Amino acid sequence: MLSHDEIRRTLIDYFVERGHRHVPSASLVPRDDPSLLFTTAGMVQFKSLYSTTGALPYRRAVTVQKCLRAGGKDSDLESVGRSPRHLTFFEMLGHFSFGDYFKAEAIEWAWDFFTRVLQVDTERLWVSVFEDDVEAEALWKKVGFPTGRIVRLGADDNFWGPAGDTGACGPNSEIYWDLGPEAAEGEVGGGPGKDDRYVEVWNAVFPQFDQQPDGSRPPLPNRGIDMGAGLERMAVMIQGVENVFQTDLFAPLMAGVREATGYGGPAEGDALVALRRAADHARALAFTLAEGLVPSNVGRGYVLRRILRRAMMALRTLSPGGLREPALYRVVGQVCAHMGAAYPELTEKAEHAALVVRSEEERFLRTLDQGIARYHEVVAEAKAAVAAGHDGAAPAVVLPGDEVFRLYSTYGIPMELTREMAEEQGLGVDEDGYRAALEADRRLSQAAASFNGEADPGTAEGRFEALVDAPPESAFTGYDVTGGTAGEATADATATEWRVREDGDLEVVLDETPFYPTSGGQVADTGLLEAGDLVLAVKDVQKRGSRIVHRVSPPAGETAASVGERLAAGPVRARVDADRRRAVARAHTATHLLHAALHEAIGKEATQAGSWVGPDRLRFDFNHFRALERGELAAVERRVTEWILADIAVADEELPLDEAMARGAMALFGEKYGERVRVISMGGVSLELCGGTHLDSSGGVGPFAILAESSVASGVRRIEAVTGLEAQRLAAERAESLAALVKQLRVPESELAEKVAELIAERQRLRKDLEDLRASQAASRSSELLRPAGVHGGVELLRGELEAESPKEVRGMADSLRGRLEGRVGALLARAGGKLSFLVLVPDALAERLPAGRLVGEAAKAVGGRGGGSATLAQAGLGDADQFETVLEVLGRLLAEAGGES
Repeated sequence: MLSHDEIRRTLIDYFVERGHRHVPSASLVPRDDPSLLFTTAGMVQFKSLYSTTGALPYRRAVTVQKCLRAGGKDSDLESVGRSPRHLTFFEMLGHFSFGDYFKAEAIEWAWDFFTRVLQVDTERLWVSVFEDDVEAEALWKKVGFPTGRIVRLGADDNFWGPAGDTGACGPNSEIYWDLGPEAAEGEVGGGPGKDDRYVEVWNAVFPQFDQQPDGSRPPLPNRGIDMGAGLERMAVMIQGVENVFQTDLFAPLMAGVREATGYGGPAEGDALVALRRAADHARALAFTLAEGLVPSNVGRGYVLRRILRRAMMALRTLSPGGLREPALYRVVGQVCAHMGAAYPELTEKAEHAALVVRSEEERFLRTLDQGIARYHEVVAEAKAAVAAGHDGAAPAVVLPGDEVFRLYSTYGIPMELTREMAEEQGLGVDEDGYRAALEADRRLSQAAASFNGEADPGTAEGRFEALVDAPPESAFTGYDVTGGTAGEATADATATEWRVREDGDLEVVLDETPFYPTSGGQVADTGLLEAGDLVLAVKDVQKRGSRIVHRVSPPAGETAASVGERLAAGPVRARVDADRRRAVARAHTATHLLHAALHEAIGKEATQAGSWVGPDRLRFDFNHFRALERGELAAVERRVTEWILADIAVADEELPLDEAMARGAMALFGEKYGERVRVISMGGVSLELCGGTHLDSSGGVGPFAILAESSVASGVRRIEAVTGLEAQRLAAERAESLAALVKQLRVPESELAEKVAELIAERQRLRKDLEDLRASQAASRSSELLRPAGVHGGVELLRGELEAESPKEVRGMADSLRGRLEGRVGALLARAGGKLSFLVLVPDALAERLPAGRLVGEAAKAVGGRGGGSATLAQAGLGDADQFETVLEVLGRLLAEAGGES
């Protein structure tokens, strides 16, 4: 039986052997498809390759794609928990062809993979084809698939639409796994696609057409293959279980939900739904939080908050006496531990995810009990109102929309959650009334939340941020005032609004301002606001809808309100820190050059995934499947420096969006652009849509140096760099460190690298000699290190302890000891690098009957760990030394059972 990790690796290896490029999973947030809320299928990142007419980076690909179907038209959120197969987050295995092989190879390889590699029971497989696809049906018969288990289905089942509103589409052929008649829930006897006893495990789409916005479907330039297979469903088939929640992907998480809630009852009814839902939603949260998304009340963040609160309601169902303390964050932590080996970003962001989830839980728990109590009151009132007005058969009970909105605005219970609770009781929800109440509250917010010294009413979340369209507007004049590399960054303005913050600071809106607000990754300007003898340092500048808001602190002896009144009396002189502005402009201009250099060095697919630009320092995130090599980074740094020395003119112009895109301007995914956009160009080097501040020419950037390149998330890399005086300071530090090394090692600078390599090699040789010596000493002292621990099933068990500097040294010493066992089994408690582990050593003569890997696996379970290894040497971690006694007890029992003892 293959584990989920082995299923992934087996499929990847199979298709790599057949000429496919292994492409890492793309982000859960599509970088170049605004029609999708989340990545919902493996082919999303490859959509453009089917329609590209030029050269392609590869013609064959295999991937394991992270997918989320929650929110939008592809959402499976409502089905999770009730369905044995639907999930919000899942992993899609896939292989793809872009203008290369087509149906014949895809079908032949599918059959070979299932029969020869996976060796599944082919009597339980069924295949469906599109009703008009005679070719696909003939190919299945050709490879030997039984004709009686091939079914033809219509377009609703076997014609695949594009991943989004437009793009590649075509007929498809699916492989189904028969769960048996006891699993039937749909149209019994209806066959695959109609009867729930047949679960789809493999879907080969044959993209032949290009869906257009007008509905037409011209042929694709690169017809091909888009195969998707859900890892979780494949595991159901391979691991011989009934549903995805029984696979090794979910079993530890289901146990984690029980532990977090204290639920010890049977997994049935509402409890089963809650167990499944909490485990699934914890996975979705762990992966989305690892990619930098956070719960909020808008867009993707709203979907996350809804998932989180659905999970909390599930935990509440399971918790004796109701949920009183945060618990979901623990399950999310178990997801990170369980899947962190395959997805390192989970491990890197585990603490962040726990903090975010716990904070959300604490916030929701504060009002949840009151909200649920109020929900039941609303239900009772609605039922009473209906009963009072009807004498005959009771009509449907519908919860009033304004009350549903109040449950959300006052208690934080989303409308969708109220609807789910209502549906479980056979009730309806007035969704139109809810939306009307929501819109009325928004209008009230705009009218009530004035700046002019009035307290923020705070009757709904995001009140201040909701002021998006009301006048007056703030005009940004900073581009002209600063003049790029020269000019005084000042302007005369009028304070149109002001507001006192809860922390005592003041927020001020000017009718026009040279202060650049935080936007597009660029930090806000700092400087001064002056009104008569009043001088205020600007701490932060933010864009709030049509307003540009300046944050200042009142001087000693004055209140924020009195300062606001003095500013409103005007006029106000706005003075930007010009030196800092130029430093930021240096870094922002360098960011555009860096983006262009990456395109030259590694390809156009290195698209921007985010950025941060500050004074003399920048971060640039880009989509790429691997770390850049040292030579590639050097080439990028050199190319940017060449463009700086060329002193290329920087031009900005405002253009219609369509014209800018037609010229080839690069746009940042996720940004909302108006009909007219600002375009920054540098000769033939760079052309981007950008609202930030830049230099007049690239020469003003000065020195440029890359500090580091690292992974941010799966498929996303980050470069950190410095410019100007910061780069010069770095160069001086590096030169000083180099001089110190030259002096210490007493070699010329030209021979320094060779000398360091020589020392490293010498150190490695000495370490290897030391390891060999210790292993030899351990073998010679085997009688001292290994002591009897009993005879079980006719086999003597020996115990011992080892200390070493590294796990590698522990294994070397253990292997030496294994040669002295002479028909006995050894168990070692090992300490290395501050960590504890235990090892099981089995001589060759006993390896088949008593494989070390199995012994370690069973013993590790007993102490809450996991381990593995070969048949002769295996290892697992330990929490503390006392657990070793438990390990010895389990090993003794296993040896006894193998020897036939009761």
